[in-house]
Amino acid sequence: MASIALLFGAETNNLAGVGNDVATMSAALKRRGFDVSVCEGAQATRAGIIAAYEWLIEQARSGDVVVVYYSGHGGLLKPPDPLVRQSLQFVVPHDYAESTDDDFRGVTAVELSVLLARLTDVTPNVTVIIDCCHAAHMSRDPHAMVKALPRTSFSGYHASYDVLARHVELLKQRGLRTDLREPLGNPHAVRIVACGPDQFAYEYTNAYEKKVGVLTEALAGALDEAVGVQATWSTVLERVRRRVSDRFPSQRPEIEGPAQRLLFELREVDAITALPITDLGAGRVTIEGARLLGVQVGDEFILMPPGAAQATEAAALGEARAEHVGAISAAASVRLRDPAASLPLGAVAFRRRAVACPMPVRLPEDERWAALLVEAMARSPLVRPAGPEDEPVIRVETDATGRSLVYDAIGPLTAPAPMEEAAATRTVANLDRLARAAALRALAAPPNVRLDTPVTLEWGRVVQGEQQPLPRSGAVVFAGDHLYIRVRNDGERTVHVSMLDVGTAAGVTLLTAADPSGVALEAGEEYTYGRHEQDGHIVGREVSWPEGLPVALARPETVVVLVTSRPQAVGVLQQTGVRGSTKIRSLIESGSPLEQALAQIAWGGTREMGVERDAPVRYAVHTINFELQPMAAPVVETAPFLIDDRPGPSALFATARGVRSAEVAIRLEELRVHRNRALLGADIRVDTVVLTGGQNPTEPRAHTERFANIRDGDTLPLSRMLMYHGPSVDYLDIGVWVSRDEADSLALADLLKQDLTGAEFQGALAQVAALAVTAPHAALAAGAIGAAAVVMNVAYRALRRAVGTSIGLYRTSLLAGEHFGIGRHPAMGLLTAQDFSFAYTVEAI
Repeated sequence: MASIALLFGAETNNLAGVGNDVATMSAALKRRGFDVSVCEGAQATRAGIIAAYEWLIEQARSGDVVVVYYSGHGGLLKPPDPLVRQSLQFVVPHDYAESTDDDFRGVTAVELSVLLARLTDVTPNVTVIIDCCHAAHMSRDPHAMVKALPRTSFSGYHASYDVLARHVELLKQRGLRTDLREPLGNPHAVRIVACGPDQFAYEYTNAYEKKVGVLTEALAGALDEAVGVQATWSTVLERVRRRVSDRFPSQRPEIEGPAQRLLFELREVDAITALPITDLGAGRVTIEGARLLGVQVGDEFILMPPGAAQATEAAALGEARAEHVGAISAAASVRLRDPAASLPLGAVAFRRRAVACPMPVRLPEDERWAALLVEAMARSPLVRPAGPEDEPVIRVETDATGRSLVYDAIGPLTAPAPMEEAAATRTVANLDRLARAAALRALAAPPNVRLDTPVTLEWGRVVQGEQQPLPRSGAVVFAGDHLYIRVRNDGERTVHVSMLDVGTAAGVTLLTAADPSGVALEAGEEYTYGRHEQDGHIVGREVSWPEGLPVALARPETVVVLVTSRPQAVGVLQQTGVRGSTKIRSLIESGSPLEQALAQIAWGGTREMGVERDAPVRYAVHTINFELQPMAAPVVETAPFLIDDRPGPSALFATARGVRSAEVAIRLEELRVHRNRALLGADIRVDTVVLTGGQNPTEPRAHTERFANIRDGDTLPLSRMLMYHGPSVDYLDIGVWVSRDEADSLALADLLKQDLTGAEFQGALAQVAALAVTAPHAALAAGAIGAAAVVMNVAYRALRRAVGTSIGLYRTSLLAGEHFGIGRHPAMGLLTAQDFSFAYTVEAI
């Protein structure tokens, strides 16, 4: 039996940590005896990846242990028809930018599934690890990057859903055995993914100043912690998920397949497995691998003879209590049933009771204030002072006046407070709230009680009675927006649905308070939060910015949707004075695993491990993560474009302000007209608008070029048409239209002169300026977005009025963090939209 690993690494589109990812995972697997082969860099083309996978299938033998790993970008294309549910996913090889509509260079999830099915036909002991995501996004953190394809113009090729669907159909015609795929996923392979399809996976600069994937780093560390321990993949992923969510709450690693397998084995056991112990004498032992399971000081264990598969009171050798937890192992005191006996070699420990996993907090440098906080933290089971091995996200600092503030990765969460004993108690109370919020965001169902009933979860905002769906992660929501959340039971059995909102200020609210144990949904039934009780219309519920929370920057908010097989008491986190509540204590002692987990989040204390009374209550956890902006929504841009290549709203709000580069020249390099049917004539005009920061919105740079007698297949004689020449500050907003040319029609610049002085435009700009009243700092971004929207809307209406038929060809915003897009777009080839292909450049002058 051999242990074989094949690692793929494709470092494209500004990723910088893929090589480190491959090296990190290679080292972790070699420490476990794997023979590692690598396909990365220029070798990791589409053809190279498929050929390497084919080689792996040929090399594998029955009984071999196999690992397949990928680090790089991912891509996701959603169907244009909302009734078609199936999205298409792919990974991005080294040569992806060389794709054409007839030669797609991505490797689709369909192909990877077929290759995996062929591999598990040879040996079922396969583990697949995918460190990428498929939802394009940008991070506010300058040291972090999302591992998904960037915007179309930056990726070198603009794929469409139809092109990829045709590509998959062509592969089937050429013999791709899609019938080998299991409809519910390969039942033989353990599959670890960095996040869900609509969520984000990051690479970041770690404590050692190295770029590395967050999942890869956490998984490699957990594998090292599990050496010598009978740990399951489910247990390992819980450790990984805690590490990842501490730094990036919107990234939630997931596991599919037989998660109860022991690492790199086919044997399946309960998630809570035996931990090896070393007898130190004098009533003390070392519990190996304790850090992996999140063992805390105060955890209690049952000691069992060598080879024990589970803990039983009858065969127990004694009990142990953890007194110190190190980087990997824990030291514990022991009480043997037979005081005259000694622990046999190979004895193991099973955790019986677990205390809350306290959140580490970085203390201020002021020694007196730090001592007061340590004293107050000693009375809380939810927080602790950070140690040298921790990388805490939450910290307490002092300002120039000597007052104390609580910070997270975004900025201050509290107003400055004097450093005194009473303030220390209040500070720790705030830290407790943050710890509860973080624990609830990371909540996951263990495999032994996971509910597999399928549900459909949809959410979004309601605008003038219209429902606008939003992605499950990365959406931007504004104070005053009205939101709805809809859950449909797609299974055959009744389930119960509860919704908990984890707010920006760490408040926890039960949204389904009218049904405190969950809304019962029969098969096919749905529930919508935000439905008007009397008339049944979907009106949404207004979201607001918490009073007293600084409004300088947006903050993350999470809705946790719990789907349970039976009614559950999930509202405990809302209660005040929970430390003394007998109800909470009762839940911890006798509740279901979900009720115990929620109660421990609220109260701390201890809970039983691996104990289930009567029939198990099964549950599933779904999350919605969004960014809440402290101001009202800016003006909405309604002008349509064939290609809208703007970054997501989160990126537009995250971009730096006051950043200026050298002057730039933006040129339309090429524009081909494949078919002239949409313009109903041979004479056409090209109009462009460019705005940048620091520029008066009433003076956008508009340009018009006219072309006569254009036939199908013609390339316009542009002569590198200059759209803009000037400074670039914060952003460059670009709009391009192609229109039928009418005799004597005014150029766009002249059309705008008429409209930009009108009452409608001035009123829209006044609305944009009013945003600064509610949130001066965040409104800088909102004002820029709103001003651009106003100009694009006015330009579109002016063109339609002047020429009748006008097609919005292209829309983008190039940000300072992207060096204003300096270079050619797309990187090679042309962008194609409907009847046109084009390319443009941004040059530093």
